[in-house]
This record gives sequence, C-alpha cells and structure tokens, in this order.
Amino acid sequence: MGLTAVLTPAEEGGYVALNPETGTTTQGKTVEEAVANLREATALYLHQNPDTPTCHPTGVPWAPAQRTPRMLSYRHAFHAGNDVDVFKHVALCALISALERKDKPFLYVETHAGAGFYTRRSRRAQETSEAALGIRLLWPPMGVDPLQPALATYLSEVQRCNGTGGLKRYPGSPWFAQALLRAADRAVLAELHPVDHGKLVRLLRGDKRMTVVQQDGYALLRALLPPIERRALVFIDPSYETRDELGRLHAALVDGRQRFANGVYAIWYPVGTKHAADSIVAHVTRAARTGVRPSKTLDIRWERAQAHVRGDATEGLRGAGLVIINPPFGLDETLPKELEAVVARLEPGARRGRVRAAWTVPESA
Repeated sequence: MGLTAVLTPAEEGGYVALNPETGTTTQGKTVEEAVANLREATALYLHQNPDTPTCHPTGVPWAPAQRTPRMLSYRHAFHAGNDVDVFKHVALCALISALERKDKPFLYVETHAGAGFYTRRSRRAQETSEAALGIRLLWPPMGVDPLQPALATYLSEVQRCNGTGGLKRYPGSPWFAQALLRAADRAVLAELHPVDHGKLVRLLRGDKRMTVVQQDGYALLRALLPPIERRALVFIDPSYETRDELGRLHAALVDGRQRFANGVYAIWYPVGTKHAADSIVAHVTRAARTGVRPSKTLDIRWERAQAHVRGDATEGLRGAGLVIINPPFGLDETLPKELEAVVARLEPGARRGRVRAAWTVPESA
C-alpha cells in the first residue's frame, strides 16, 4: 500500500495534492509533479515529527489523520513576477521605507520567505508564464513619477537583480528586504522547503544582518517577539493551501500581539482563491481586536476589473490585498496612491480595477 494522494485542480492552474493521513498539501503543474512534491513534503513532515507511530509495509510512516502539517509546500517559483507579486512587493518596499523614517533600528521577520529570487527561464516559470501579466508590463523601467518612490525602488531592485541583458530573474521579498534594510536593522527569514531554504541561505550568506532558518514561521514569532529593538515589521505571506491556515494565522497574530502589541504585522492575501479574501481579513481583524487594547488595522485591496483567463481557459487570481496591523503613520494615504499607479500599468486598458483602503479597526478603537 503506497502513499495516498487526493488530487484536485487548483484555481491558479495545475493540481493541489493532499495526503489525508498527515494533512500535508502541495501543488504542481502536472499530476506527476504534484505527487512528487507531496512525497517530499510528507517525508519532511515525518522527519520533523519523529513521534509518528507505525509504518506501512512499504516503509512509509503514517501520521494520524487528524494531524495537520507544519510545512507549506507552496513554491513561489510558480507565480514569480505575476501581477499580485508586483502589487505585494511594491507595498513591501513602501512599508520598509515608512519604518525607516525613524532613525531607530527595527527587526524584519518573514514567515514564508521562499528562495529569494527566481529564474524566469526555469521550467516552472515557463509553464505558468504569469510574469507576462505582471513585471513584463512594467519592463523596461521608465517614466516613473518621483512621487511614487516605492514603485521606483521596486523597479530599481528588479533591474539590479537582472543586471544587463533583459529580464531573466525576478527577486523575492527577501531580496527587497536585504536591499532596503539599514546597517543597524536585522532580519530573520523562515523557509521550510529544503530546496528554497538552501537557495536563500546561499543568496544571503555573508550578510550579518540576515538570518535564515528552516523553521515554521508562525512558531518562530514566539522566539523573536518582543524584539530587542522594540520595533518590528512581521511580513506574513502564506499559501493558504493547508486546512488549518486561517486558524494558525489568527493564533500567531493573537500570540504575537500579546508579546509585542506595537509591532507592525502585514499579511498578504490573494483575491479569488478557495479561501475568500473577506474571511482572511476577518481573521486578522479579530486578532487585532483581541486583548486589552485593539490595534488599528488597515486593509488595502486591489481587484481587477476583469479576471484574466489563461490559455487553458481557467481563471487566474482577481487581485490581491494586504491587511496591516499598526500601519506606519500616513500609510493609509500614501500607499493606495502608489498602488493605483501600479494598477494603471497592470491594467492598461480603459477598464481598470481600483485600489480600496479601509480601516477594519479604526484608529480611534
């Protein structure tokens, strides 16, 4: 008897594979790739949980069905440089820059870091071709309004990642963090996937500001908060593919705020996936209201005027959002304007979606 794999088509293309005995979940562009990733994820899960009982005759250990994974096998490489990546990374540049308006150093924490950069000519990138609807529409960088500093910084770093010779690579969020953090700031980046973790270690090796750990990002917050700097930006970018993701996100935010209520917590989310965007925002909002004093919370969301349809006739993501607990002062006014400029390039036609900013926990709460 072999490994059980339950396969379902993913909304963003490809397949999601679930092992019901352990709860591990992965994705792949083909059935074969999804199953191969599932075997890798389940092996890592079992390695990290040595108390798993019994084995099948095949030698494959099985965990109780009620257990859930502590590992995300979502690979950022499938979606590197797509439209929601552009939205997310411009927002991240704006967030880091906003925290740097004060001289005091801060801690940057990333719970789902990925590999740091991605080669656009890789098999995964070529299979999805999602960058054609993202960074390709902003490339080559030209004509950036000086009143859009986050967009200018973002494009500058994409260009630095590629050097000369065209758009060959796309930087992930750790790349932008390393570029923007100051000498006195520091970062701790968590990535569980062994391949992506190894790539990230090699990318950041030698930079004493940057620490990379192969650890569950949510659990990592308990060890890091409160930070010695007394200032922190926690960037959470999960795949939303595991059964208990929203519950774990909510619990991590509640615990994080109990340890460090003044931290800035930024949670990215997709619009148009199996988890409704409103449900994700509601979980974050409830966490922000938990405790003696609620934390002001800002939701910034972009939804396309019309969802794009892929070559296989499936519908892609409709947009993305970022819900921010304790956003830096003035971000509710400056960031939506910057993101509107991004959307104008991502949706160049007459019909265009809009960027909406709303306080889910008002400043006066």
